[in-house]
Amino acid sequence: MNYGVFHSFIGEFFILEQEERIIALHQNFSLLPSNASASPTPLLQEAMSELRAYFKGELKTFSLPFALSGSEFERKIYQTLSSFPYAQTLSYQDLALKINAPNSARALGNALGKNPLLLLIPCHRVICKNGKIGNYVLGEEKKRGLLELEKKWSED
Repeated sequence: MNYGVFHSFIGEFFILEQEERIIALHQNFSLLPSNASASPTPLLQEAMSELRAYFKGELKTFSLPFALSGSEFERKIYQTLSSFPYAQTLSYQDLALKINAPNSARALGNALGKNPLLLLIPCHRVICKNGKIGNYVLGEEKKRGLLELEKKWSED
């Protein structure tokens, strides 16, 4: 297991790789396994390159190989959200409908709070039905910053 650290305007992220797949992209460093090695593997270098391009508005879709974890329900949410378009938002209820679980908006929100692959699984694009920004594991300010970043680059 190898990791790298990426610096952005919303803080530092660690990128964790195992068996040539990204298994975590997060800011909560307490989730970083103690046996992970800080090694600049080709995949981690590619991940950093894609993250730099994303934050500069030059990349709208990540191409990094990643491994989904969690329950079957969580993986279904993450898989669906992984292909959701750049700079667009959808409500928790709309996402629940997309995964054929119409009464699961609250459970869906809990699953998004456990998302280990921030940005790759763009849970920051999920907002409340009433248009409010909603919760985000990194906080409302960072969620708003990511949405504004994507909106800015989508308009150029």
